Amino acid sequence: MRTRNGDWVSASSPAARNGYVTWSQSTSAGPGTEVHVVDLSTGRDSIVHRGSASEPFLLPGHVVAWTENVSSSSKTPTYVLRAANAVTGKRVALATGVRNLRGDAIVTLLSDGAGYLYTARPMWGSLWWSPSLNLSARRVFTAAHNNWIDNSLQFAGRYVFFSNWGSGFLADVASGRYLRLSASVNAVLNDEAIVLKAPNRLKKLNPVSDVAFLPLGSLLPIPACR
Repeated sequence: MRTRNGDWVSASSPAARNGYVTWSQSTSAGPGTEVHVVDLSTGRDSIVHRGSASEPFLLPGHVVAWTENVSSSSKTPTYVLRAANAVTGKRVALATGVRNLRGDAIVTLLSDGAGYLYTARPMWGSLWWSPSLNLSARRVFTAAHNNWIDNSLQFAGRYVFFSNWGSGFLADVASGRYLRLSASVNAVLNDEAIVLKAPNRLKKLNPVSDVAFLPLGSLLPIPACR
């Protein structure tokens, strides 16, 4: 990504909701980052925050939230969650369920606009979910043998995709059930479907992989764990 003066900068993955897109990017002027929000109806790009922000996402009511490192030391970061009006840039209060989250939990925080999801220590080995931003989260999965859940988390409604030690899982967090899909699978999940890319068995450059498209409405109930 380039700044307006043509310099290359690093940027987070964009997040879109209700006609807006947001992302964070470094600046060419010095250390720190900017949180950008673009109104897709007009193309207007607004910078709603400058500081040490990362991974912004959009919430209902035209709210943008982001993870902020408030530590003065880069070696010992201290993470908090902050939010602003995506249109005006004015700081707003967070919903009660996520208001007191701190530390590494919010680095992995995801929201589908209604509920939220995050991983927690030790070793990011547990998965926590709430159906509402106004309710505290509960633990819905714990990795075995001190394994950790990686950053492939996908979240939409009652369904969650995550990877743990080389295996991909689809979980129904409302029922507390999950199933293993395959080893090293990648996925994209939204409110309507999940797209799965199977691992390629051939070690070569630009391999062709099988892709499966599954509407969520076609999924059978996940069976109880034995």
